[in-house]
Parts: sequence; C-alpha cells; structure tokens
Amino acid sequence: MNTINFSKAKVSLLIWLIAGIFAVQPLFSQIVGTEKRYIRIGSLQSPFSAYGSERAWNNSYYEGMVWPADYPLSDNSVIKRSWIACQDFTDDRDRQWANFGVYFAGDAYVDLALFPMELKQTAKFEPPTVLVDGINITAPYLSDIDDYDPDQIADRIVTNVVNTSMGLTLTRRVHAFSQQYHDNYFIIEYIFTNTGNTDYDEDIELNAPLMGVRIGWGTRYSVSRDGGAKIGDGQVWGKHSWVSRRG
Repeated sequence: MNTINFSKAKVSLLIWLIAGIFAVQPLFSQIVGTEKRYIRIGSLQSPFSAYGSERAWNNSYYEGMVWPADYPLSDNSVIKRSWIACQDFTDDRDRQWANFGVYFAGDAYVDLALFPMELKQTAKFEPPTVLVDGINITAPYLSDIDDYDPDQIADRIVTNVVNTSMGLTLTRRVHAFSQQYHDNYFIIEYIFTNTGNTDYDEDIELNAPLMGVRIGWGTRYSVSRDGGAKIGDGQVWGKHSWVSRRG
C-alpha cells in the first residue's frame, strides 16, 4: 500500500494558496432576483421583489396587495410591470440602438438586463412577540426585517436598488404605516440615476448621457382572490379588471 506524507510546511502552503485564491475574488453587492421582502403591517400588506417590479403568481395563487389583511383570501394583485427606454443609445458592447428598452421581468431578464443590488426592510420599532399556547407565532416573520431605525418616519421602509443594462439605476423605497388612518396605502418613491453601471460590479461601463428617456408602468388587479374564484372566467388573473385615472 502506498503512503503519502505531507509535511506541515506543505499543508500550510496549500492552505495559504487556497485562501489567497478566494481572497482575490471580487465581492459584489449582488442579490438573488427571486428574493422578496414582505410588508406585514396595517390593513394593506404585500411582498416586493428584488428585481424592481412584481409578478404576484407564487406557483399556487396570485399573492399580494392583501386588503383587508385581517381576512383570508383577500389578495388583489396579479402583476405590476415596469419599463424604461431611451433613444440613440450605445450599449456596453459598443452597439448602436435607435431605440433601447428594458423590461422589468424577473423570470426572464435578471442577470441579462436587470441586476438586483439591494433589497432590505427597515422598521421603526421592533415588532411584539405573540405567543399562542406557548408557541411564538411571530417567529416565522422575523426575517422580514433587516434593520431598525427609530428615526425613520414610516413604520416600515423597503429599499430596493437595481442596475440595468441601460446604465439607468433604479432606487425605489416603499413606505408603509400601521396607524389606523394611514395603514391602507403605500407611498412608493422611484429614483432613476444615470450611473452608467450595467452589471453587478462597481465598474462604470457607460459615460454618455441618456437621450429621450421614457419610464412606464402597467398594473393588473384580480379584485379579490376570494371573489375572483367565485366569479370565474379568468377573474383570478384579472381578466375583467382595468385601471384608469380621473382628473
């Protein structure tokens, strides 16, 4: 039988080489596109996705925009899509585009056109612990909150940052309140910055200004998961719903 002997010096050298290889690997503030943060306070509750927009389908039912949240089967969301576009654009491969657009769809474009950089939820105060028959029923939701900030105005703030292949970085902040007269809406800030960063790393790939920028959103509601199932004919995915504005 052959025996292989390693001296302590050789083993130490091997460990240092392996450690050195990992040490030189770049560390980017990258998160998984399917990651979500749930706002679970107030009468309106909903998840928000890392890639900058939401598709409510969770492989079982359409989840989100739950109102009134104290009742079961009260989801109202189907889909919320976002688009950004510009004209006369040169991408990071030096290709020319008369018109260039980015579609915020996590199932298709994350790692290609969408690069989620940050998704976190801060709370103004620590949620109470609720015990039922000695069981902590609030424990499953502790991971919703990443940090606490007693100085913030809203009770919960979800912060989401996404780089895009256009070099236009999205920062959105979702503000939610638990006060009884302000617990049924979200205030959402959208900030678009021409950073020129078209991927996960810190390098800036584009330096030119963006021309003819257009930003758009599309929303569809199911108008009650419970009612939609009873109505039938596609109402669970919002077939008969439409959004308009007045004034």
